[in-house]
Amino acid sequence: MNITVNGNQITERCAGAPTLEDVLVKLSKTAVPDNHMVSSVTVNGRHFTELYPGQSREINTEKIFDLNVDTVSLEQFAEASLKDGAVFVERIAAHALKTAELFRMYDETEANQHYAQLLESLRSLFHFISSLQTTLKWDFSKMLYQNEPVQREWQKMTELIDELMNVQEEGDWILLADLLEYELVPILENWKKIFAEK
Repeated sequence: MNITVNGNQITERCAGAPTLEDVLVKLSKTAVPDNHMVSSVTVNGRHFTELYPGQSREINTEKIFDLNVDTVSLEQFAEASLKDGAVFVERIAAHALKTAELFRMYDETEANQHYAQLLESLRSLFHFISSLQTTLKWDFSKMLYQNEPVQREWQKMTELIDELMNVQEEGDWILLADLLEYELVPILENWKKIFAEK
């Protein structure tokens, strides 16, 4: 099997690996540069993406003649993700508005289902922002948005999440809807602009 990583021949490092997954794991440990991640895999001249988890375990290396692996630095990946972050935030804001509407219509069951999905999306957003902060070495106390440190936007969002949880526990659905629409959505719009500026 002819193996290249970022254009460099690597074949000898993967002897005895029975599946594509085994090869990729070995390459990740021995040939992928530090602070890099695999960005694309080409098998026998065709781009490979798992259609389901574990698919690479089913591909026997006897069927692979050419394997090309390209990597990207975590920093480059994070910078490219900023565009996706703005889209992600836009979708969360739309979901927050829909959830607020459902609470105002007193459709408590569906509203709570939407709210649970919204909280999960917000958790993902927090993780995404924290990852960007670490990878891109963002210092929120020094980064500015509208002449204020970005730390202020981060703090507003975390405080609002706490308030949302308290209001939900109290069962005040109208107040929860107002907080989603008039507090959370503007904060999310600010994060969308922060991502766009970076």
